[in-house]
Amino acid sequence: MRTARQPDYPDLYYLNGLAHYGLKEMDAAEKSFRETEKLDTTHRYPKTHQYLAGILVTKKDLPAAVEELSNYVKYAPNAPDINATRRQLRQLQQAARSGGN
Repeated sequence: MRTARQPDYPDLYYLNGLAHYGLKEMDAAEKSFRETEKLDTTHRYPKTHQYLAGILVTKKDLPAAVEELSNYVKYAPNAPDINATRRQLRQLQQAARSGGN
């Protein structure tokens, strides 16, 4: 069971992640988004995956970024930015295959 300090509300972690992301606090943002992923079993916050992909790209972890962006495409197939995201995913997959160059 979670304590009062760690609520079972993915939206709180998502909003916390957005705040840290906006402040360029990427480690804290990643931590909050990871918690969102764990708690959001119904995928109400698919953008979590898109933000994580961006963070992972900055860390040069392209295979993990591909996985996260793939999850965004999977869980938000009708998102307004889906076509651009699919193009971005293809580019990221290519970069990951070529070792990031």
